[in-house]
Amino acid sequence: MDLELSPGCIVQRARMLGVLAIVVAIIQWRRHRCRRHRRLSRKYGPLVSRDLVRQTRLDELCNGTDTNCISQLRMRKDVFWKLSSHLRDAGLMLDYYEIQFMSRLKSN
Repeated sequence: MDLELSPGCIVQRARMLGVLAIVVAIIQWRRHRCRRHRRLSRKYGPLVSRDLVRQTRLDELCNGTDTNCISQLRMRKDVFWKLSSHLRDAGLMLDYYEIQFMSRLKSN
């Protein structure tokens, strides 16, 4: 029996091994991606104290004086209100952690 392979057979085997390596790489990549999405998200406790601090600071900005707003944001209250309404209209600012920002601003 002659065990020598023809050049065409060697090229065909090399191509098959290349395709097989690509398929194995894709399968491993998909498994890794699926495992990453299967991980459980972290569960945090209630954030009441942090929310209270945010609410208090927002109340100070909205109900405080212009000097308070200038010292914290470096802008007057009316400029701050115009900026926040523009960001809200553009969809760049959203309510966060139960703090309705624009309703607080409109109440003043």
